[in-house]
Amino acid sequence: MKKRIILTSTILLASLALAGCGNNQSTSNSTKAENSSLRAEDSSLKAKKSSERQAKYSEQDYALMAYLKLQGQTANELNRNKDNMNWNQDGNTYHIDFGAHTTSMTVTEDNVEVTYDKPQGDSMGHDNGHKTYSKQRLAKEFGN
Repeated sequence: MKKRIILTSTILLASLALAGCGNNQSTSNSTKAENSSLRAEDSSLKAKKSSERQAKYSEQDYALMAYLKLQGQTANELNRNKDNMNWNQDGNTYHIDFGAHTTSMTVTEDNVEVTYDKPQGDSMGHDNGHKTYSKQRLAKEFGN
């Protein structure tokens, strides 16, 4: 009888110990899942903040920034010559000309693609050049 009680007690203690390990593992898995969820939420919030920062400029603003970047001008320099500037929009493509060759800026989700006439010697050529600027880079450079 004594052996049976000891054996039963041993089995009971072993069962409790195993049940305790299972609870710890369950708690550990629950904690891991919670941490993973918090990391995903944090990442989502960071992405949202980034897109909000980027969205504070209109497509027109980005097109103008890309034009200024291409020309190596400041907004003040362009403003002094605005009376001679023709500005047109066709969807997400913007065109600037000063009575001759046109520079086109196409605004996409992350970039601005600029198409312009390449200079050849003292005059403009007939071939188009292309440059692509990231919105992030333009916002950083012309942000103020």
